[in-house]
Amino acid sequence: MTADVSSLGGDLRAPLHPSVGVVVPVHDGEAYLGEALQSLADQDLAADQVVVVDDASRDRSVDVARSFQDRLPLEIVRLDAQRGVSAARNAGVARLRTQLVGFLDADDVWMPTHLERVVEAYQRNGGLISPAALIWYPDGSTRPFHRWLGLRVPRGRRQLPALLQHNFVFVGSLVPRSDLQAVGGFREPNVGEDWDLWIRLLARGLRVTQLHEPTVRYRRHGANTTNSRARMIPSIVDVLERAEAELGARYEPAVRRSIRRHLAELELEQRLAAAAAGAGRLDASALPALFRASSRVSARALVLGLAPRMARRVSRERSG
Repeated sequence: MTADVSSLGGDLRAPLHPSVGVVVPVHDGEAYLGEALQSLADQDLAADQVVVVDDASRDRSVDVARSFQDRLPLEIVRLDAQRGVSAARNAGVARLRTQLVGFLDADDVWMPTHLERVVEAYQRNGGLISPAALIWYPDGSTRPFHRWLGLRVPRGRRQLPALLQHNFVFVGSLVPRSDLQAVGGFREPNVGEDWDLWIRLLARGLRVTQLHEPTVRYRRHGANTTNSRARMIPSIVDVLERAEAELGARYEPAVRRSIRRHLAELELEQRLAAAAAGAGRLDASALPALFRASSRVSARALVLGLAPRMARRVSRERSG
């Protein structure tokens, strides 16, 4: 790994505020990276360090990053070979000297109040701060991330069992660097890697504070790694099985329920794909098991079973 390092100038933050570093991993993100970095430059509360980690891009991502060196306390780390988002984020964290770490994907955008809001929440509550986000579609429309996914954040000790069922922590969260390093940072695979990290942080004793006012635009486009649920679910099951082994018997029932639900969702996704290809109506014998998986899976299974044309349309929209 080689590094292209700029000057880290800028005024020191007053002791009243914890220092904040931001890690921006990028691979072939030339089309979006400038907008992401501009949103960092426009923050009401400036970051103390910004590390852009170029994961062996083949485009002009590094040139885009360099163009912000006079506007941000920016360091560019270049990986010699593509290693994935987990390794890229860890390489960025390794360069930080700050108390807190925030993560900004190269295709997302922070609203000007973002850092101020998450730091204020950390000063009040400590732990892991999960911002509210808007899913941002190519046509410019948005919808609330957590509300659309039906995600709720419980309180106290109920958070870890609930997190094993659904990942309610947004990927661009704020976390103390010491805790991040204590649990070993991000691990492979590079799908579900953030969920795996949040589970370990909550097992360490951190609690999640969820903000309510959106401060992030989470861009959806054809290159998103999270676009295909069917491709994601096997890796998610791997994350859950590793959590089961590490957390012990106390959390085994919660993990087993989550694995069963995800496997049922995988079956449903496969049937949706078949319906989209014109394979027709769902075999009625499969409906009872899908209905028992979860309310969300059940609703989609009902659509697939009773309205295959609608199911084909939904599947095409999800893959677009």
